[in-house]
Amino acid sequence: MLNENRHCEERSRSVLARLSTNKRRGNLFLLFWIASLTLAMTLFIFPSYAEDKEPTKDLTDILEETSMPEGAVKYAPEICEFQMVFPGQPHKSKRCPNGPQNCTDFTSYTMVYDVTTTIEVSVTCVLSTPKQYKSYTEPVIATALKGMVERGNISEHEINTNEDGDVRQGSLLGTAKRGKQHSIYNAQLWIGQNSVMTVESRLTGPEHPEADTIFGEILSSIKKKEK
Repeated sequence: MLNENRHCEERSRSVLARLSTNKRRGNLFLLFWIASLTLAMTLFIFPSYAEDKEPTKDLTDILEETSMPEGAVKYAPEICEFQMVFPGQPHKSKRCPNGPQNCTDFTSYTMVYDVTTTIEVSVTCVLSTPKQYKSYTEPVIATALKGMVERGNISEHEINTNEDGDVRQGSLLGTAKRGKQHSIYNAQLWIGQNSVMTVESRLTGPEHPEADTIFGEILSSIKKKEK
């Protein structure tokens, strides 16, 4: 397992090096995010390996070590077993597709960099039960993510699912086009015993160092709450 983890780490560094000399997005950027999130998900599945490398850090430490602005906001609803960090204040609303008695809190964040590159992230977290948790098998999670491929008009994509104790996780990474602009799309499902969190994120437009970094940091901030 350790060899596989090190291989993921080396692959991530390799793709990052290629990115520094090749400004094309598309397939190359897809490979970058697959490598990066594969590494992140590997450390999620094997926390003991992560602890061997360095001690677990709390949210404050993580924010201090990244380029997240001082106004960063933590998303961590009381009903949710998971959390993430937005670079600024997100927008909160309610969605009631099945009538006012079945509304879901919807949180979204959008930032435009130099009028060319846009980050869009949305998240919902709803109550669940241990019985429902059992129904969220890896094939079910993969099917749900495939539905997002069709809905988001995603072209090339890769789906990964994992399980660690009482948490099941699925991630979709893909590329798409909005008009003439390329975009990177990532969807994640985090299923716990008592809640389900769904995150959708999109990075659209030409390469932008700050936007690309912030986009990655938003995704890497997603995790299970610490007890």
